[in-house]
Amino acid sequence: MDLISGFSSVLTAALGGLISSGVITYVLGARRAEREVLRGKLESLYTELSKDMRLVHVRANACVDDVQKLEQDQSIDSDVPDSAKNTESQLPFDRYSSLINIYFPSVVPAYQNFFSVYQAVNALHIRTQVDLLLNGKTSVSRFDDILKKASELGPCAMAVHSALLYEADKINCPLWRRPFLKKRHDPTV
Repeated sequence: MDLISGFSSVLTAALGGLISSGVITYVLGARRAEREVLRGKLESLYTELSKDMRLVHVRANACVDDVQKLEQDQSIDSDVPDSAKNTESQLPFDRYSSLINIYFPSVVPAYQNFFSVYQAVNALHIRTQVDLLLNGKTSVSRFDDILKKASELGPCAMAVHSALLYEADKINCPLWRRPFLKKRHDPTV
């Protein structure tokens, strides 16, 4: 009987070891797959959002210039690059918002702040144009307000970038070491 009970305990231990190693392998593989999906989403979001934030800055600066010219009764020259015209209709803000809400919820406050500042710049620009069309002149100077809001875009964009970099650190994905970003972030390249 001792031989059979010894064999049964060895067999039980071996079977338990195989099952536990299978479970551990499965869990680690699932985590790795989830991390790779997050890494892919984060990399694409970071590159697209960075590019589009630059377009938003160009558009916001054009809005500031337009308001200044309208308030000084000058005609508006369309010196905005074609890539920045109608920025809000070209940029997938809804897609960015969805990706951030689903995959990176800690970035939501920074992104919402950036987007609300951008909307405020556009609203001031539109109010100035409507005021000019309805009254023939601007009744209220909005230049200081739009300049202040446009200057807030830079720090808001940096907050979004910082939040995305924090998310990258959480999943062990150092974005600044990625080859597609190396040219922008590494001064030695």
